[in-house]
Amino acid sequence: MAMGLAWGGLHSSSDKTAHIYQMWIAPSVRGQGVGRLLLQKIITWAKEFDVDYVSLAVTTINMAAVKLYQTTGFEPYGALKSLREDSVLSVQPMRLKLCTHLA
Repeated sequence: MAMGLAWGGLHSSSDKTAHIYQMWIAPSVRGQGVGRLLLQKIITWAKEFDVDYVSLAVTTINMAAVKLYQTTGFEPYGALKSLREDSVLSVQPMRLKLCTHLA
């Protein structure tokens, strides 16, 4: 049984932002640190590419995920967006600054 998954990527070799596109944690292990571990693995991976930021978008009603990202250092970035066309759900873009040379 899978406990969770997370994946991210770079749009190009010159991209200075790594993107997290999906995170999912099995209900049976939520609240046990699996999400934090997966998130840290992606952040470590992103640092290997010397990017400035890691970005993601989180569904605003998923308060557990919002809290995880906030406690990891992600901050809201930009306006809320619709999850999909015709969706009543919104996502909040967030990003984590990895570089020390940016204000």
